[in-house]
Amino acid sequence: MTTHAMNALIPSYQSFKQLIGKTVNVEDSQGNQLELIIDEIVTGSAHCQDYESFTTRLKDTLPNRVPQGCYTFSHPIIGKQWLFCSAISETQYEIVINREVELKV
Repeated sequence: MTTHAMNALIPSYQSFKQLIGKTVNVEDSQGNQLELIIDEIVTGSAHCQDYESFTTRLKDTLPNRVPQGCYTFSHPIIGKQWLFCSAISETQYEIVINREVELKV
């Protein structure tokens, strides 16, 4: 994992939705960086008021630059997040998030 401070909580579905069409920075554990565009956010069948289930789909302009694995994704809206990413085509990737909604007290 990189030496950058990570946010303790993964941002909400609504936060990720704000990123559609925006560019995020992606950094591997060796410090290599590139930018991907958030293409779409797709809810899963378990997504409801108390549980977030969604896929963040990203696209690249060049093929095969992000092997499956964990990376730091950063943008002012979500901060820095250490997330697992998989390729779904040569230029498309996805991050799947499934978790209970954190209640604000």
